[in-house]
Amino acid sequence: MDPLRRPLLAANWKMHFTTREAETLARKLRAAVAPLEHVDVVVAPPFTALAAVAAELVGTHVRVAAQNMHARADGAFTGEVGGPMIRDAGATWVLLGHSERRGLFHETDEDVATKLASAIEQGFVPIVCVGETLEDRRRGDALGVVHRQLGALLPVLSTTPGPLAIAYEPVWAMGTGEPVTPGDAEAMHRAIRSQLARGGAELAVRARILYAGPVTRDDALGFLDDDDVDGLLVSTPGVDVDAFVAMCALADRLTAGETSLRRVEERVEL
Repeated sequence: MDPLRRPLLAANWKMHFTTREAETLARKLRAAVAPLEHVDVVVAPPFTALAAVAAELVGTHVRVAAQNMHARADGAFTGEVGGPMIRDAGATWVLLGHSERRGLFHETDEDVATKLASAIEQGFVPIVCVGETLEDRRRGDALGVVHRQLGALLPVLSTTPGPLAIAYEPVWAMGTGEPVTPGDAEAMHRAIRSQLARGGAELAVRARILYAGPVTRDDALGFLDDDDVDGLLVSTPGVDVDAFVAMCALADRLTAGETSLRRVEERVEL
């Protein structure tokens, strides 16, 4: 992790947990990450639990994100949720362009860019996902797909200063058994930052690039101990609060200057 960019650990709870279950997890997370001073923590609960989780985390340094939002603030869009509703529930971040939104709900690059512009205009901090499928990778088009997805975002990002994160999702590795190495992530993260630089040096420097592929508490250190990886967006470990907290602790220790992997491993129980 680059010391110029504070690490960000985000947990996507997807379509899991009732409101009561989410409140319990939020309380546990609040207590566990309270001692961590060198890492930003974000949790994205389902919409039904958004307000309850936000209420549990008031006064802490854990931020709450919505998992999606409509590009319009309000209107006749049955089943959708607009930015003012999300903010009213207590969320200040929003997750956009997740591979499941793109793949299952057919969101296009243009759809994601439109939502991004709306989110920034309404004052949300966006985490925007990009990444290639197994078919893309087998065609040798991994970089091309990610560049296309980022290209749709650059006109928005280059003219709108503010905090943001780009999450690289190697969709090809999710549920396929295909391994992702820290080297794979490093190469793609470098390519992403290089493309962001086309939107301006400031954008390339301020954007945090997260690894959002398969990761466990046992292999997280290999990804976090890299200047091109500014944090993690996790899902399966994200619903396991103990695993997620262990990853947050690793990032915190590394940022605090404990760059020796052995020292970190000695102080953080995996």
